[in-house]
Parts: sequence; C-alpha cells; structure tokens
Amino acid sequence: MHRYSLVLALLLALTAGNAVGQPAPTTNPEATSARLAYVMVFVADMNRSVAFYRDQIGLTRRFASPEWSEFETGATILALHPAGPHNKAGTSEVGITVQDLNAFYEARKAAGVQFSGPPKPQSYGSPLTEVRDPDGALISVGGR
Repeated sequence: MHRYSLVLALLLALTAGNAVGQPAPTTNPEATSARLAYVMVFVADMNRSVAFYRDQIGLTRRFASPEWSEFETGATILALHPAGPHNKAGTSEVGITVQDLNAFYEARKAAGVQFSGPPKPQSYGSPLTEVRDPDGALISVGGR
C-alpha cells in the first residue's frame, strides 16, 4: 500500500508543479496539466486475466488482443499487458497524459524531474516518455 501512496503523491506533485512541489515554469498551465489515463497490470496469461476482470470482477471489456487489453473503469482505463523480463506478472505501471507532452517534458525537466529521455514516437504512433517515482515505479507520460 505504501508504494501506491507514493505513486499517488508523485502524480499529484507532477500535476501541481514538480516532484518537490515547486511550481513548474510554463506559459500555459493547461498544456502541462496531467491526468491519470490508465493503470497497466502485467499478466502471465492474457486470456485468463481478461476472463477474470470481465467475468469475476465485472468490468466491461473495451478491447482485447494477445498484447494489450482494456477495460472501462470510468475516466481511467485498466489495461493488461503480457509480463516480460522487465515487468513481472502482478506488477503494474501508471500512465498519465498531458495536452502538450513536449511542454510538459521541458517544464518538468527544468524543475528537476528526471525522465528516461525526451518523448519518442511509439510503434502505435503516440509519443511517450517515462519517469520513475521515488520507489522506482514506472510512470509513462503521453500526449493527448
């Protein structure tokens, strides 16, 4: 539970300013305001996990494939992704989105947030960068 509290605290800090609570320099606060877009759970067996969240938990499936499945949960999506060497089954990743990813990246980087690198286009088309919370939890940051 402690790790999830820290993830939430980091998300709130990123939304409010930066990881130490100082306002991030920006000319358009709306462009760099973050919102929780998804929580991704890494799974050992996609079909088993889809069936569990759909049939046992009662979530409405939005999309399903061998590599990525989504469930409606309101404003935030629950996504499932196959586990791998860097993402063990049962672990999770938080995904946030911002209106202007480049502005968010530059403002937060100037405020001291350490990213994995500048935003890069992904194979599915959207740019993405990553940041780790104080305990090492991965947070993906994408543009809207």
